[in-house]
Amino acid sequence: MQDVSLDNNQFHAGILIAKRRSPYEIAERVAILLDTLTADEIANQLLYV
Repeated sequence: MQDVSLDNNQFHAGILIAKRRSPYEIAERVAILLDTLTADEIANQLLYV
């Protein structure tokens, strides 16, 4: 998906990939990302949580 967007010069809001963890831990990691990065910094990025 990331490659297709980049190849076609398309915008996406960002992709988060999470390892199998408890829902609480995933929510906590996503919250940290959202507190740390702006929407513009997340756009078109592939992030692992």
